[in-house]
Amino acid sequence: MSIDFRNTNTVWASVLTETLQRLGLTTAVICPGSRSAPLAIAFAQHPKIEAIPVL
Repeated sequence: MSIDFRNTNTVWASVLTETLQRLGLTTAVICPGSRSAPLAIAFAQHPKIEAIPVL
């Protein structure tokens, strides 16, 4: 998993995603939108977390 350090929100979303995965998270149900985009992208890019989008 590569982290994009150009945006603080992206960094925090990546850190949160990695932490949750280490604590046992395997599936994330997300509702992507402009405010949650960094978190949705971090979940979608993580190889060990299945991201399920709900529109």
